Amino acid sequence: MRYCFIDRVVKLEKKKFIVAKKSVAFTEDFVFRAFDSYPMMPNSVIIETLAQVGSLLIFEATDYSSNAFLMMVQKAEFKKPIYVGEEVFIKARLTSLDSVSARIEGRILVQKEERVAGFLILGLRSLLQNNERSDEQKKFKDWFDFLTFTHKLLSSIED
Repeated sequence: MRYCFIDRVVKLEKKKFIVAKKSVAFTEDFVFRAFDSYPMMPNSVIIETLAQVGSLLIFEATDYSSNAFLMMVQKAEFKKPIYVGEEVFIKARLTSLDSVSARIEGRILVQKEERVAGFLILGLRSLLQNNERSDEQKKFKDWFDFLTFTHKLLSSIED
């Protein structure tokens, strides 16, 4: 994955839902300036961000044995643009999961205001080779551990 559009995972409940956070900065490569208005996050990047968060949820739900890729946007409703400087919370809920695909219900919120809502279909690809962990699986696991570090740390303090 060349670009990671997630800063960190805030909350995660295995096989159910995930909440991630993204602070949209002016210096990011994808910032789009339309009609001399405020710089904003393009809709294609918003969908990719939602797919990445859903992929993390699936990676955890399959015990780190599969990663996911975007197959189809089943429905997407863009209610209001996401501008530079805003802190975005991405929520994804796993609605179905089988051996080849998963369906994610996603929402993106800024200050508790829903900006984007939709359903994505994600395809699954096994990371196992001969029932053993592959180098690619280890790479994804390291990325997952990095993004979920704060969530795990806060969970251990609460216990």
